Amino acid sequence: MIGTLSYFFEATGQIAPQQYVFTAGWSTAGAINAVMEFVRRARRLGIKCCIVALDIADALDNAWQSGILARLWDLKCPTFT
Repeated sequence: MIGTLSYFFEATGQIAPQQYVFTAGWSTAGAINAVMEFVRRARRLGIKCCIVALDIADALDNAWQSGILARLWDLKCPTFT
């Protein structure tokens, strides 16, 4: 199911460039490198930057499932049988 969802979201352009979870070719190290490059660029330009990191325990287990299903329906996501 994850593979089908990933393919659907990639094929329809629904994955944000900053998406690292469940995205082929991306990793935690890639996310850290992107953040570090952002900070380096801001420092070079003399711009102040702030980073907020949020780790929600059991986020997927506590997600609003009806809302997720409604959004998948709106996106015309293929059904699984």
